[in-house]
Amino acid sequence: MSRPRVLLRLHQAEKAYGERVLFKKADFWLTSLERAALVGPNGAGKSTLFQILCGRQPLDQGRLLRLSDVRVFYLPQDFRPPAGTVYGLAYATTPLHRAELELQHTPPEYAGEAWSRIRELSFWKGRVARTLAEFGLSELWDQSTEKLSGGEAVRLGLAMAFLSGAEVLLLDEPTTHLDLRMRLRLEELLLAYPGAVGLISHDRALLRRVASTVYHLEAGQLLRLPGGYRAYLQERERIRRTLEKAR
Repeated sequence: MSRPRVLLRLHQAEKAYGERVLFKKADFWLTSLERAALVGPNGAGKSTLFQILCGRQPLDQGRLLRLSDVRVFYLPQDFRPPAGTVYGLAYATTPLHRAELELQHTPPEYAGEAWSRIRELSFWKGRVARTLAEFGLSELWDQSTEKLSGGEAVRLGLAMAFLSGAEVLLLDEPTTHLDLRMRLRLEELLLAYPGAVGLISHDRALLRRVASTVYHLEAGQLLRLPGGYRAYLQERERIRRTLEKAR
């Protein structure tokens, strides 16, 4: 049986703001189909770690390793979409749109292959409509993103994440603006997603149902616990003792 492919990895990573150390000598990795929850107290550096994983912030020390064919979609907690319409941005996220853009730069002798690829990906048009509806945006297709409420903007961000086809999704507090129906649908989408997922969330029900691995970040230490969120809860006292010894 082949080992799961590691899609991205932090190796011996360190990050600090002045004298405040967020983490040191930290190792983090995501494998294909893994669902990893990142937990810890507020202010521990969870969002910063995700921003480093997607390349938005640099490391002070250590290495970020990512396979060349791996794309990462990061949804920050305070997501605000760029200017455009709801449908236009959702469609622009899809592999179909990327293939259409590639066609514009394809030499004529290879255009046939490019068109074949576009035809193979044509199902994404229907998926855009379904995904927008699942996040309560079906009535806002032509709405300017500048007029979206905070909740609508985050729901659009979630739709874009699942339409991206990225090998890795990094989602920071994705359930904040979702009703119960949308939360349950989000769980289904996360479990069915064909790539890896990293989650920061205070929604314990979501973590119990979805997470296969838990990372705990606190006091500059990052600990990995396989076995899901229930296993993590059973290990919390040991984690507390480990962190106290490290201080």
